[in-house]
Amino acid sequence: SFIVNFFDDIWNGKTFEKLGDYYDFRVGAKYPGLRDFYGPDDVGAFLGELFAAIPAAKIRIEHLADIPYLGDERDIAVRWSLAGIHSGTGFYGEPTNAPVYIMGVSHFRVIRGRIREEVTVWDDVAVRRMIEGNRLRG
Repeated sequence: SFIVNFFDDIWNGKTFEKLGDYYDFRVGAKYPGLRDFYGPDDVGAFLGELFAAIPAAKIRIEHLADIPYLGDERDIAVRWSLAGIHSGTGFYGEPTNAPVYIMGVSHFRVIRGRIREEVTVWDDVAVRRMIEGNRLRG
């Protein structure tokens, strides 16, 4: 499906040059930490920082619901988990080699075959606690 391919290409494959294949140029996206983005370049910059911090992170889709919205358009909800090691720099600071496990949910509105709206949530405080706990023990 479209969203499975999206997660495989972008989140697992980290092929950010394909962002335009999935995101509408007007996409509005919201991520934890009051991060609001407009356009695929903003989303790509954020994901680049995330995967700079956790470069070998892999995501697994736990559940997917795909609901029709006004004809051919889709509302898609995905529950997912991401696992990796905080081994790089990025917005989580200097590497700590802490194991990181994130459980998240993403909601997408897909219009004309592209993501037009995205809201993704996870407990960013818990992620920072995993990383900082490892830093303090280090």
